[in-house]
Amino acid sequence: GEALKVGSVSFGVALLPLISGRVAIRSVTIARPELVYEIDKTGHSNWQAASAPAPQAAGTPPQSVEDLITSSEAPQAAVSQETLAALDRIGISKLTIADGTLTYRDRRSGREETLTAVNLTLTAPDLRRGAALDGSFDWDGTKETVALTLGARPDPGKLAALPVDLKLSGDLATIAAKG
Repeated sequence: GEALKVGSVSFGVALLPLISGRVAIRSVTIARPELVYEIDKTGHSNWQAASAPAPQAAGTPPQSVEDLITSSEAPQAAVSQETLAALDRIGISKLTIADGTLTYRDRRSGREETLTAVNLTLTAPDLRRGAALDGSFDWDGTKETVALTLGARPDPGKLAALPVDLKLSGDLATIAAKG
């Protein structure tokens, strides 16, 4: 099946920052996205590439965001200055997900979980200084809320652990984590 379907996407980009090579996204709205993360009976995800990327030599720092994501090393791994500079040129004033659905399906166990009415707002005008995510979703008939704040990178020259403040709450409980 399909891994991702989207009803519509709209966005606005600030033109003046483009002159200096910075991408300042004013707003992005993704309406009615349907994301399915499925693990087949052999343990492979529908989000894995058809062929696995070539393994990196030991001690070689990731050179791109894709390398960082597929690396088996901890997130504290050294990232090239070019990769950090590229990430630092991106800013998203407001990303909105409206009326989304997220499904997790494991064909090995038969387990399936679905979040509906997913409504989230991400603000990250300057990725060096952190980001915030707020919103709500329905899970198993209960409305849940989420608030996540990522702080600034402690060392602007490295991609390392970030300060995090997370709160999930619903009718039955509230879970909070800070660190």
